[in-house]
Amino acid sequence: MLYLDGISIGKLKEELKAEVEGKKVGRVYQYSKLSLAIFFGRKNLYFSANANLPVCYIKTEKEESLDTPMNFSLNLRKNLIGATLIDIDQLGFDRILVFKFRKLNELGELKIFKLYFEIMGKHSNIILTDEGDQILDLMKKFSIEENKLRPLLPGVKYEQPILDKKINPLEVGPEQVKEFLSLPKGVMKNIEGVGRYTANTIKSHEDLISILRSKPKPRVYFDGRKVVLGSVFNLEGIKSDRVVEYPNINEMINSYIALTRSSEKFSNLLSRLTSEVDKGIKRNKKTLKVLERDIAKNEKYDSAKEAGDILAANLFAIKKGMDRAVLFDFYNNCERTINLDSERSPKENLDRYYNKYAKLKRGYEFNLKRWDEVEEEIKYLEGVKGFLEGSSQLDELESIEEELIQGKYIKEAVSKKKKKKVKPNKYGTLNYNGYEILYGRTNLENDNLTNKIAARDDMWLHAKDVPGGHVIIRNLGDFSEDLILKGAEIAAYLSKATPGEKLTIDYTLKKNLKKPKGSKPGFVIYHVFQSIVVAKPESI
Repeated sequence: MLYLDGISIGKLKEELKAEVEGKKVGRVYQYSKLSLAIFFGRKNLYFSANANLPVCYIKTEKEESLDTPMNFSLNLRKNLIGATLIDIDQLGFDRILVFKFRKLNELGELKIFKLYFEIMGKHSNIILTDEGDQILDLMKKFSIEENKLRPLLPGVKYEQPILDKKINPLEVGPEQVKEFLSLPKGVMKNIEGVGRYTANTIKSHEDLISILRSKPKPRVYFDGRKVVLGSVFNLEGIKSDRVVEYPNINEMINSYIALTRSSEKFSNLLSRLTSEVDKGIKRNKKTLKVLERDIAKNEKYDSAKEAGDILAANLFAIKKGMDRAVLFDFYNNCERTINLDSERSPKENLDRYYNKYAKLKRGYEFNLKRWDEVEEEIKYLEGVKGFLEGSSQLDELESIEEELIQGKYIKEAVSKKKKKKVKPNKYGTLNYNGYEILYGRTNLENDNLTNKIAARDDMWLHAKDVPGGHVIIRNLGDFSEDLILKGAEIAAYLSKATPGEKLTIDYTLKKNLKKPKGSKPGFVIYHVFQSIVVAKPESI
């Protein structure tokens, strides 16, 4: 998570003032229902009211705007383009920033506009008001029935949301801090701007004053490869084995978003792709149930053939007009009653049973084949889902998206067709004792790596019967046991298994692999191989 309590936001405010205060608004873009950017020349002041990551900062990465502007962005453009940002303020130590703009209108009058940014999780909002705080427009609109705390609609006077009355941290004395420390969550509940992690760091009044007066020390905490927390200052009690420090808050936020799943684009794409894959799995499992019923219905096709054979052996005894015949069943050594159509001749009744046999057999064989195909489809989609769950970079998700488009699981957006660029196939690399080890993180990367990048005598590894990445060890003349073990651990790490779980890893030379024509991306078959059992590591 990106940790921004009231005190942190106060420090972010000072950095934003130094970056854009006094500058003129040139452009306004809205990227989604919950995100927009105000450009001051080349400076991109980005706002996100996404519940997962409400934040504003100077964004360094470019983002594509919507083809059709939203009403809120149109109102911002109308009132703010050409305006100068004259102040950035904070309401006390609350998680609310106020951006104050001054603009000379066409009548030569100076107009003041305010942009309130409420950084409050799922209640985050961006609100445009005039100088008297009358709401002109806002990103999320709520009536008094929808929001009991206050109405949030154009024309209403803006009011600060106050749930609990707290003490300004600058006005808290040593005795009060001591008293709050003796109460459960006392510091956080009673002092404005103090969040959970900051409260854990405060052990005395001196600690509180030190945090308020100290310069920001932006950092990102890691546990292995996983990003644990991004923070504006040093915090205690964070479970991590590595900390990366940054020269300023904006650089930390940009890096944090690039490193984690928290970027809005990543989250939206991950959610959309996961939803489509889940639908595909559900749809195919439903198909399996239908096939199961059909297979059970058709699997007794031999009974129709036996009835036909018995009728054929006794055709002389059958007369037209009979609706049944009791005949000796030489297959089961007993008498059997065979139903007949009284309107048909004996020969027509015989043909009816043989036709039924042929139809049931064809249906049974088709359903068995279809069953295998659907099971393979489910296995493939579950593998794609595993790659989605393991993705940490946007380009990995885009590769999976391209794979699903190629497989016709999802449709390509019209806007993407227009702006489509050919992206090089990527893959992961690492060096181990002088050997280059390559690995795929998606099916397209696996396909490219195994079928185009790997040489015939390179070593190939993959987790047996578990979706995961292909691993290639470049051939330098010898594959030691230690090298194979390292490659197997990488293959286990890239699999869908849980850390610590033991897996069988197959390995063989690339020349022993074959990709069947028309098979899914990343699918290969092999018959010559060896195996090794390893536990999935926490990291590679």
